[in-house]
Amino acid sequence: MRNLLFILLLAFSNTLAAQPVLTKQETVNYIQKKLNEGVGHKSSYNKLMDADVRINDCSFTYNEVVNNDKTKPNYREDYNTYTFNILHIKSFVSVEDGDLSYLRINLTGKTGLIKSYTKQYNPKFKNQWVNDSRYDNGGYYDTKLDRYDFESTSTITRSTDFILIRYLKSDATNFNKLKKAFEHLHDLCKAEDDPFGE
Repeated sequence: MRNLLFILLLAFSNTLAAQPVLTKQETVNYIQKKLNEGVGHKSSYNKLMDADVRINDCSFTYNEVVNNDKTKPNYREDYNTYTFNILHIKSFVSVEDGDLSYLRINLTGKTGLIKSYTKQYNPKFKNQWVNDSRYDNGGYYDTKLDRYDFESTSTITRSTDFILIRYLKSDATNFNKLKKAFEHLHDLCKAEDDPFGE
């Protein structure tokens, strides 16, 4: 009986040892890979154009660029940068939205920062003379689209108690995978902060 117990414990410890332990950067690379799956997909209001994540010590940065329908005259691109300390993660919630879902990371207090600005794609028109003998003066002016100009808003920075990270909804396992990745980052940062803590 004692030998059987020893064999089971040995097998269990070998199973634990076989599981890979990722570094912070390897975990961030995995998160980046999962977020790249959502690029080009739409939520209810806009499309994810770009997503980028980085970590410096335990400060995590998520950059995203989203746009609305390019065929509309009010085309715009929104640029958002979220920064927060991994140790301030409190909980996770999944919020569905179109092809994408949001991983809502709730923080302890307003310890996160979001920087946002918008590029507005403004149509510029010009009057063009159209010859038309049906008119007394030989024609008329018609307003034509000439070009589009970008105008950028100023950057707004504010504190926040949650972060929204977009990911592809069609893979039902993505929420748990991303949640586990952030929990792993949290554990690594906690160990660095207090290596002999519980």
